[in-house]
Amino acid sequence: MLVILLGNALALTATSLMQIFILDALISLNLINFLQTMGYLLMAYLIMLGMTYLKIRYQSKLIQQQTTFLRVKVLKKISQISYEDFKSKESQSYVSWFTNDMDLIEKQSLVPLYALIGGIINAITSGIALLTMHWSLIALTASLVLVLLFIPKLFSGRMERTTRQVAQANEEFIQKIGNYLMAYDTIFSYRKFSYIIKKTEQASDHLAQEKNNYQKEIGWVTVISGLGNILSQFSLYALTGYLAVQQIVTIGSLSATASLAGDIFNTVSNISQYLAIIKSSKPIFDKFEALEPAHYISQNLTPIDELSLENISFAYQENPLFTGLLYRFKIGGKYAITGNSGSGKSTLLNLLAGKNRHYQGTIRYGKNSI
Repeated sequence: MLVILLGNALALTATSLMQIFILDALISLNLINFLQTMGYLLMAYLIMLGMTYLKIRYQSKLIQQQTTFLRVKVLKKISQISYEDFKSKESQSYVSWFTNDMDLIEKQSLVPLYALIGGIINAITSGIALLTMHWSLIALTASLVLVLLFIPKLFSGRMERTTRQVAQANEEFIQKIGNYLMAYDTIFSYRKFSYIIKKTEQASDHLAQEKNNYQKEIGWVTVISGLGNILSQFSLYALTGYLAVQQIVTIGSLSATASLAGDIFNTVSNISQYLAIIKSSKPIFDKFEALEPAHYISQNLTPIDELSLENISFAYQENPLFTGLLYRFKIGGKYAITGNSGSGKSTLLNLLAGKNRHYQGTIRYGKNSI
């Protein structure tokens, strides 16, 4: 992928440099040099188009591979949390993690990341081209780039906040729609379709508002970055004009400088936006990283001979269900747990399954306790 991005950047820079020779050939009325350079320019454009096709194709493959990798990683983290932690969220919230959140990561992290890498490579090749023209051009460019790169810091906090709100609104929307559809039988019986339509519209309006707030922040980043971009290109173009008047560079350099400056500062301006957008995805990754593994959960269950209860005591709302329970279940044996309603049969099964950790004593699977 890096080779493709580099090839695309070199072809784009070559088209800019060839403008020097084209304009100088016209000024000197040299038709042969003009036509020859036009042929080279056409070849550079065709190479650039080919590289663009390859970039789009392989970038899509890489993004989908990385999204799948993230889904698997998140699922592994979920499989390691306790049963109580898993049940602390609605199932629709987890669905939102694997759908909406992953879609946000693709749009706000992976796509901008590859655009950022390509932009940096393009800016480097364009900067080298400016250096071959005159050192002062690259010196001014470097100073202006530092100013443009400072812009994302002005918006990073607000971008993170609005991204967190969009992710939360997506979870709430899916959860509400899921609840409404689960109650469809009741709604159908009472013919309360207007109720579900009204509630869905309200939930959708809330989600739309959060997304609009996010796009508002994107708009501010775009405008401020664009203003810095315009001023930077104007400054570099003015310096090139001064160098041309002093006969330090040729008149044709004005055309190339305009093109190269546009490539560099448009890239840096976009970098400012990309950095702000990429950083705005941090709350989503923080949410995934916040999943704490339950150390008692073993991912590799080995064959055992028995399951034993050692002095197990459990109380529900300070009312003891059983105290000092001792028992051994032999593998292959058949057992029946009997008792009146509310005596703790389901609770005992939940303890054995590791679903409830609020007990005293020890439960052992073979020689391992949980």
